[in-house]
Amino acid sequence: GSEGTLVMPTLSCSWLGRRPFDPATTPCRVGAIPEAFRKRPGVLRSPHPTHSVAAFGPKAREIVSDHVPEEPVFGPRSAYAKLYDLDAWILMLCRLEANTSMHMAEERAGLLLLDFVAPVLEGRKRREVVVRHLPLHVNFKPHYDVLASRGLLRSAPLGESEIHLMRMRDAVDVAVENIRRDPGMVAAPGCDCLFCQAIRRKLGVVG
Repeated sequence: GSEGTLVMPTLSCSWLGRRPFDPATTPCRVGAIPEAFRKRPGVLRSPHPTHSVAAFGPKAREIVSDHVPEEPVFGPRSAYAKLYDLDAWILMLCRLEANTSMHMAEERAGLLLLDFVAPVLEGRKRREVVVRHLPLHVNFKPHYDVLASRGLLRSAPLGESEIHLMRMRDAVDVAVENIRRDPGMVAAPGCDCLFCQAIRRKLGVVG
């Protein structure tokens, strides 16, 4: 309706080694529906080179403004934090593991997140920016187990799959609760990537 604001993820993962990010032209890498949405007249896209969102409605400009690489991806000025503050609902038309907003819990729990370099276009000029506090691995199942046990996750069949509905605040708050109880859960078992190494070093875990 006229009072609601619709937001979709338009992540492009435009880090170093890929084409420079341009909010107006860079395709998103998270599905055909968000890609079609970002091209619609009146839709605004945040200028974040890896984790942008697109928004339409009265709160759109408020949501996408300040979502820049100089600020942490899920920091207090990010589009995701603004959605949390606005008490947004999340409708998943895909697998639950694709819920990017849950990574906000890693930021809020004070975990060590890494910085990456990303190329962007400003006008016709290319420059490199530092993207702050980029998350990597996904381990959301423990969070969904808690959400489901508390009746905070609704699911319904749609065609051959399922759709899922939850409040963003519920999802993030449960994830923060879980991560503070077991910070090591964000590192992938057996993985030796820079992210997992950094997490284990901070936690004093070997192997």
